[in-house]
Amino acid sequence: MNSPARIPIESVSERAVPMDGIDEAIVAFHQAYQVVIAGADERLAELGLGRSHHKVLYFAARHPRCSVSDVREFIGVSRQALQRPLNDLHKHGLIETLVSPSNRRVHQLLLTVEGAALEFEVTQLMRKRFEHAFESVPAASRKHWSAVMRAFVA
Repeated sequence: MNSPARIPIESVSERAVPMDGIDEAIVAFHQAYQVVIAGADERLAELGLGRSHHKVLYFAARHPRCSVSDVREFIGVSRQALQRPLNDLHKHGLIETLVSPSNRRVHQLLLTVEGAALEFEVTQLMRKRFEHAFESVPAASRKHWSAVMRAFVA
């Protein structure tokens, strides 16, 4: 077995990159995201599910009979990448796929009663984190935060 190639010590740097306001925002965003999803991810993991499964459930709960293409666009993944979460959700009895009456090539998603209950439970865990954070800052701060988040996807 070959050992990994060693990088000469003169080729590495121990100099830290200075932090600025953008770096601080990146760190704050990462830390906040970890806190927001922690409880939700733990609940999903109990069922052998993950973040992508919740994204499908979340979108389908808010857009009944949405097309698989709409879900794929919302999540931002390829058809192949979406196939596993869809199969898992079907296997767990959390979603049903229907053929659109107006176009037989379009497959639509509906949550089962169990799927709707799980989506509500997991999303509530995240909503509570947001509610707590929003209650601790002025309304103007919430509007600014929302504006920044929308600017990322504009």
